[in-house]
Order: sequence, then C-alpha cells, then structure tokens
Amino acid sequence: MSTIKFRLKTDYVRKDGTCALYAQVHVHGVTVKLPTEIELEPLFWDNKEQLVKSIHPDYKSLNMMIGQARSDIFEIQKRYMLTKRELTPEILKAEHKTTGGGGDFILWMKKEIENRGGEIYKTTQRQHRAFASKMEQFKKTAMFSELTPDFINNFQTFLRVKRKNNIVTVANSMKIMKTYINIAIRRELMERNPFDNVKVRKGKPTIVYLSEKERDDLMKMYKGPYTSEKYKRVLSPFLFACFTGLRISDIKRLRWENIINDTIYITPFKTRKTTGETVIIPLGKSALWILSQIERKPRDLYVFDMISEQRTNDYLKEIADLVGIRKSLHFHVARHTFATLFYEKTNDLATLQKLLGHAAITQTMVYAHVSDQLRRDQMKVFDF
Repeated sequence: MSTIKFRLKTDYVRKDGTCALYAQVHVHGVTVKLPTEIELEPLFWDNKEQLVKSIHPDYKSLNMMIGQARSDIFEIQKRYMLTKRELTPEILKAEHKTTGGGGDFILWMKKEIENRGGEIYKTTQRQHRAFASKMEQFKKTAMFSELTPDFINNFQTFLRVKRKNNIVTVANSMKIMKTYINIAIRRELMERNPFDNVKVRKGKPTIVYLSEKERDDLMKMYKGPYTSEKYKRVLSPFLFACFTGLRISDIKRLRWENIINDTIYITPFKTRKTTGETVIIPLGKSALWILSQIERKPRDLYVFDMISEQRTNDYLKEIADLVGIRKSLHFHVARHTFATLFYEKTNDLATLQKLLGHAAITQTMVYAHVSDQLRRDQMKVFDF
C-alpha cells in the first residue's frame, strides 16, 4: 500500500493566514492530493512528525482528525487490495469524497447537506445548515466515534439550556441528526446507531392558521385599490393556497396546464418520489376569482410569478401587521388554514387527506385535534 503523507499548501495563504492541509498518496505512479478540511497556519505544522504542534490550542483534536484521515485512506486501500480490485487515482478520489471529512461527523454532514441540494427543498437545506451550526456551537469537531448516547443526551441538554430551544425544536433537531447518522450507517461509516439507546422527548407542534375572518380580511386587502403591487404579488398565491391547500413548492410549480375544467391535477413535489400520486383539487369561486385576476401572457407556463420564499414570508409578516393579525404569518400558514377550516366545516377527514395528498391518515389527524381544541376554547365563553 502507498505511503500516506500530509502536506500544507503553502503556495496559497488565505486572508486569515491559514493554509489547507491535504493528504498525498501515490497511485500507479500518479500523485493524488486529497483534502482534509483542516486549515492551519504554517508555524503550527511539524512536517517531519506529520502532526500539528502542541503550541496550537486545538492540536489534540486536529491530530485526531489527521489520524482519522490517514485511517480512512488506509481502509480504502485495504478494501481494494483484499477484494483484488484495481484502485485507480480517480476511484480513490471518488471513494475519499464519500468517506472524507477526516472522520469529523460535522464536516462530513455539511458536505452531505450541500450534496443533497437537488434532493431536498431549499428551505429544508437551510434548516439542515442551521442544525450543523448548532452542532458546531456545541462542539467544534465531533468524530464519528464520539457519537454515543451520552453525546446525544448532552447535545439535547445544550439545546434546551444554552440555546433555550423548546421540546418541539429539540425533537426536530434530533430528527435531522438521525437522518445523517442513518446515511452514515448506510455508507458504513458507522456500525451502530447511538439513537437506539436515546430517548427523545416529542412535543406537539403548534399549528398556526387563520380564522375565516382573518382570511377574509386578507382577501379584502388583496381586492383593495390602494394595496401595493408587491403585497398583491404575495397575497395572490398565498390566498390561492388558503383555498386549495397547496404547499409553496407546488404553488411555485403550478402550470396552467395543471388546471383543467376548473380542477387542479398535480403530483405534489414533496411526494413525487414516494407515492407519486396525483392530487385532484376542485376549485371554488374564491380560487377561480384569484386566477381571473392574473394577467396571463401567451408564453406563460406558470400560474404565479413568485419571489423568493424568504421575501414572501417577510412581506406576509408586514401584511399581518397592517391588517392587525397577531400571528406569525408565513406561507405554510395558508395550507394549515385550508385544512383547519375545511375540517371545521365538513368533519370529513378522508376527503381532506386526499386534497392534502397525505399518504397516511395520521398526518391529517392533526387538523382534527386542532379543531377539537378550537371547540374546547370556544366553549370557555360559558365559564364564569
């Protein structure tokens, strides 16, 4: 097996004075350079010992990462040698890209988050990036071997105590962590799942929705002659979602060809790879009126001219303040509004499930619970 050496790329010094450390391996006479994600000032590197000098405040962690990086490359070489397969420079680079990150789970996870860009929603990707930042705040580096039940329990405590996260937020963070640990296990980067011996408390998520009056107040604003175009541009798709239950991902992709005989036929973006079922949504008078207000040009494929989700949510919060709605308004509130009001008026959970495109009735049941809570709250008018 080829000797693995580490070199500091001193020919390129970053603004902060650091240089990238890379592993160097010879394969079939070709020098292969593999990144380690370690950045270091030259004065801290001992090229003879191939280690970070002890004068660096994090020398122990960095040297552990170097050791793990060496082990990762060695394991790739050994695997190909034992299976009598040829390890080419290209294959080594590809294998290292999959298992790279120097054994640091956080660095590896951050790479995975970026690699999954075309697989998950942009908003989901942002949430996963935010979670990675939380982990870095808890521990700058977290080796795969450190991911034990105690590590996870201590991380949960950190989120609750230091970050002041509520039970639901902590549970969501743990869900994201589980996702990447499961990916790591499938890639054989980990043998055991530390969550097997961890209990995660689950709280009930808060469903924010508009009352019928609040929704109608927004409709009045949309119809108003003095409402700015930027607000109308946001209210149009938001209100349409209030009357159809469509997610923002489907509103963005809604084409005119999806609307036939006043009915939407669409395969939800979120479930396209799982159920792949077409959702059929008959349009009522309010939804049809909103469509009638859109100036359709001959070459227009999409129904709505959407701005970014972040700006949309910012404008919705401004709109809520103007109308006097004391709720945190964001686009998904429209879907919750449709579902809650539909169930409140019909008590038809089965139809609601089909309209929302839920694979399981348990997903739709949350709106039954919301409606039940609403009725209990309304009964309080008789309390003395």
